Amino acid sequence: AWPDEPLYNGSDNTGHPSYFNGSISDVAFYNHTLGAPAVTAQWAAAKQTSAELTNITLPSTKTKLAVAYDNVNDRATQYTDEIGGVWKLNAPTVDGTEQQYRSAVLANRPSGYWRLSEGKAAQAVNTVSVPRPTPNNGTYSNVTLGATGPI
Repeated sequence: AWPDEPLYNGSDNTGHPSYFNGSISDVAFYNHTLGAPAVTAQWAAAKQTSAELTNITLPSTKTKLAVAYDNVNDRATQYTDEIGGVWKLNAPTVDGTEQQYRSAVLANRPSGYWRLSEGKAAQAVNTVSVPRPTPNNGTYSNVTLGATGPI
């Protein structure tokens, strides 16, 4: 259950907050309710594994492209193009500063931005100043704060 969802027990009707404990991969918001067929279709699609694209062969049997993968680190390592050129892909690197990243995000004028970089705070601070009665901060629960990130 999400925060502030009522959680009732057998002895009283007092609501108790309960928090999501897991990982989230994708999030979608709809401005309408989804019917059972749509929910069933999405659930079924989410359970299907997808194969990695390893090559494309033209009807002429000529190879259009070939890709090799590093399954341990979950990334492509080599790409061979249609004329036989081989492109080796290095592991991605991160450069720049936290300020450069923050500036790039804020340049797109988001309605909210939570950097999630608070070391020991109880709340995730919305760094976009929007005039409203509450600042739209989030509350941390069952997380390790202060872990080193890429930036």
